[in-house]
This record gives sequence, structure tokens and C-alpha cells, in this order.
Amino acid sequence: VDTSGYDGSESLFEECNADPTDPPPTTLPDGDHPSDEGPAFTREINAINSILSRCGYLLCHAQLHLQVLCCQSMLTGFETLGKIGAFRRARQGESASNPLLPSIAEYWPAIIARLRAASASYVSSNRISRKELSIRNAMAEDLGENTQSRKYLGVLLASLFTIVAELCAGSDGFFEDRFRHDVYPIIAKLVGECLQPMRGRETNFILTPLLVLIKSVFESSCRYSLTGLVPAAGSLILPFLACVGNVGDEASAAVKAMLTVDSDALWRPLHKLACRPFPPIPINLDERTAATITSEGSTALLVRPTRDQTDIVLARRAQHLLDFIETTSESPLN
Repeated sequence: VDTSGYDGSESLFEECNADPTDPPPTTLPDGDHPSDEGPAFTREINAINSILSRCGYLLCHAQLHLQVLCCQSMLTGFETLGKIGAFRRARQGESASNPLLPSIAEYWPAIIARLRAASASYVSSNRISRKELSIRNAMAEDLGENTQSRKYLGVLLASLFTIVAELCAGSDGFFEDRFRHDVYPIIAKLVGECLQPMRGRETNFILTPLLVLIKSVFESSCRYSLTGLVPAAGSLILPFLACVGNVGDEASAAVKAMLTVDSDALWRPLHKLACRPFPPIPINLDERTAATITSEGSTALLVRPTRDQTDIVLARRAQHLLDFIETTSESPLN
């Protein structure tokens, strides 16, 4: 990128990383003073968009590690554009333009095309059984290369998921339609692939980044516009509550983010997983029964899971999420 004549990069990032609630500075980078006409950071935005354009072109490069580097560069560019938008809103109010929005419209086709292609490649590589691999790749090094390729695909998908999460967080709801129609079908397919048996640890390449993405989306400004996805997305994630370790923790955090948006959508399946009795109909209770139920509390289990440790972990996480619902204040759905 030709940046001749520009030496204000340090001040740019200092201004963008500042807290948007802080008072605006009295001076800005060259040519961007409060008295100037037009939005702030015009030259910097043009430079960032120029870099994004080149990175979008290189997303189709044959080498996966270069694609990952392009994703990282694009993520930094989108983050900076979002901070510029927040800085403008702090100075000019809600009417200020957000430079991230036109960048999403321009570079999203390249990102979603690479996400679709990478996810399809990952699913197809996972569906090759060991027997098929032994026939198609007679040499051990070929099998190692195939495994290495799946790892790079996992890293690439994780990088693309991080970009999607950033676009959801910084777009003020502008990204909702793209996530619903473009990204969610891919997520559903990949999560379904992770649920298939006999996949081993290979699915962990993308499972944790997937769960982090879902949590980030339902914590972003798009969350109330995506309320309709909570029942379906929650049903996909609930089986992972049985996982021990980081996967189970991230699944629990993702479900908790959904519950803050619409707690009723997952209340019944969580009750079943927790083995809790459903609350009786209040009109059929006498005073003695109601007092007994109140004294026992809401955390009593109807049936203690005894099959294996997985059932116990699943029931405990479901109980924790039900308790979270009880402590969550009601909020109107926008």
C-alpha cells in the first residue's frame, strides 16, 4: 500500500484506542481538526480500505497460512474502523457516520465466499474415513499432510469466525441480516458435523471458536434482532454442555448469552436435561403442598443421573443455567 507522505499512524491508533466516552481531543491527525469540514480520519479510512481490498483479494490464495494472515489483517482493519466510528459518535452524536458499515458492504462477499468454501472443505475432509484414507493415501506422509491441511482449515475458520464476531459487535445491528442468512446456515452445518460420532479430536479445531462466535453474536448489538434463532441455535449447542473442560464451559457461556435475549425459548429443554420436575399448576396447589415445594427449593433433582459422568456434568450445567434464568431480570424484546 502506498503510504508516502503519511506519518500519522501512531496518533491514529492512539486516538482510536481511546475510550469513546473521554472528552474529544483538541487536535487530531494532519488535516483532521475539529474545525475542518467533513468527517474525521478521512485519509486513514482510505488507507485502511485500500489494505482491506488487497487482503480480500488474497483470501483466495492457494496457501492457507497466507489466507490466515489476510484474515488477521482484515480483523485489525475492521476493529480500527469500528473505533473510528465510536470516536465520531462521541464527538458528533448518533448522527455521525460509521466507516465500518460501507466496508462491510464492500468486502463481505469475499469473506463469506471464503467462509463457505473453507467450511465445505473442512466437512468433506472430516467425512473421509480411515479406510478411505488408507486407500487414497498409501504413504504415511500423505496422511500427515491431510491432517495438517485440516488443522490449517480449522485455524482459517477460527479467524473468519473472529471477523464475523467483530462485524456483529461494531455494526450497530447492520450485520443482522447477513448473519441470519449467510453465516448461520454454515454454523448449523459445522455444529452438526461436530455432533457426528467417531470424529475424534479433529472437531475441536473449530468447535471452541464456533461456540465463542455464537456467544459473541448474542452479546452484540444484533442480539435482539436474532431472537428467532435462539430455539434452533440453542438446541444445537445443548449437547455440548455434557463436555468436560473448555468446550463445555464455552457451550454454557453461549447458552447463557442466548438466555439473556430470550430465556423462555430454552427453559423447557434445560428442565429436561437437569432432571428437574416441572413446576405444578398453581391453581391446583393447596397451601401445604405449596409450602413443601417452597421449602425444598428449585434446585432439587427429580431423578439423579446415574449412568455416567457425562450425565452428571450435563445435569449440573443445565441446573446452573436454570438458576441463571431465575436471576435474570425481564427485558423487552426490541
